[in-house]
Order: sequence, then structure tokens, then C-alpha cells
Amino acid sequence: MIPSPGSGKLEKTVRFLEGIKARTAMDCCFDRTGFPYIELKDLALAVSLLPLTKLQFEYYLADLTPQGDHWYEELLTLNPRVSPQCFTPEQREGLFLTGLLPAEAEAYAAWLEDGYRLPTVAEWRASYRCFQSTAFTPLVASPAPGVRAAALLRRLEEQARPQTLFDFSLMRGGVVEWVRDHNAWTGLGAPRPGFQPNLWNPLSDTVPPVRLNQHVAFFGARLVCERGKIL
Repeated sequence: MIPSPGSGKLEKTVRFLEGIKARTAMDCCFDRTGFPYIELKDLALAVSLLPLTKLQFEYYLADLTPQGDHWYEELLTLNPRVSPQCFTPEQREGLFLTGLLPAEAEAYAAWLEDGYRLPTVAEWRASYRCFQSTAFTPLVASPAPGVRAAALLRRLEEQARPQTLFDFSLMRGGVVEWVRDHNAWTGLGAPRPGFQPNLWNPLSDTVPPVRLNQHVAFFGARLVCERGKIL
């Protein structure tokens, strides 16, 4: 649902975008599901502020349903969904789509638009460092034209009380995320120990899958978009 001109939601969205630019010296854009990406000019990339959510993926399934409903139901058994309006900090991993394989994540990326893809190890780590040093602009209202996205983002902000983009991004404390390491796939991230016990340091450790075709409950994805393709 896109706010009409002159509506309160649209005006607040504009204020949010202006705040991002003023306080982070970065541009903010949105994918076709209404979720935010932060443009990192030094990388010539826009990076998703969050790992891929179930809300985003379900737009894709409603449009294409490439693998069928049964395939998605099996994924949900690994990490069941939670309400984007009333999840607790201990439930937040249920917001994100996990169990996805790299090829499945890239098929979703292709549906978004030309230029979306999974990041490389170097791109992911550069984004991690950049987010650590970038001030977070409060999400005062709907941060995008999508109301479903806004409810989830506001709830996360209320819980995290972030000072930086890193605090909000869940690059640490979220899920392990698929990345490309030359010609292979591996994972980066350090999930909340209550979700997946670990001692991983994403800046020095990778998390290789035991089998590349195995759907793993703590493996998710975060997309990037090449700057020349950003709308």
C-alpha cells in the first residue's frame, strides 16, 4: 500500500529519508517489498539494513511460487514465523527467512530487480565496519511506503534502541548469512547464543556449511544491490 500525496505516512517517510541523508551522509532506498537499503558510496553498493525477512519472501511467493507451498512449509518448520507486530527479543529470529540455500536466495534477488544479489565476504565485512561507525536515524514512522515493513521496523527499533546502523542491522546477533567466497559459498555472522550457540567473530571467522544442499535453521541471507542498478 503506497501512501497518497499529502498523507501523514508519506510526509513522515520523506522526513525519515532526509534524516538518513543528513546524519549518515548516505542515501536510503527501498526494494519492491518496501524494506530499506543503505547506499554505501565507497562500495558502490546498497546494502539491506536487515537480513531477508519472511514478509519480503512471501511477496515473492505470492507472485511466482516457484517451489510450491509444501517447500515453504518445510522451511517454516526449521524456524517458525512470528508476528511482526508483537514479537519479543527472544523471538526475533522468527522474523527472518532461514534454511534458504544460496541458489534460492539468488532466485529471490533476481525477482526483486536486476542488480540484486548476495554479497561477497569482502563486501559483507566492509558493510559491517561501515555500519559500526554510522549513526542511526530514528524510524519516527513508516520508513517506506509499505505498512507491513513499517510495523516490523518500528518494533525492532523499540527493542534495540540503536545508536548506530550496526546496532539495528543484526549483522551480529541475527543469523548466519550466505556470502560468496571466490567460487564457493560460506556464511558470516554471529547469531544470538540463545538461538544458535557460537563463538564466531564475523570479521575473522567464516561459517562453512556442512553440506551446500542442506537447509540449515540458522542460515539466512542479506542482499546487496549494485549502485548502478539502484532505482
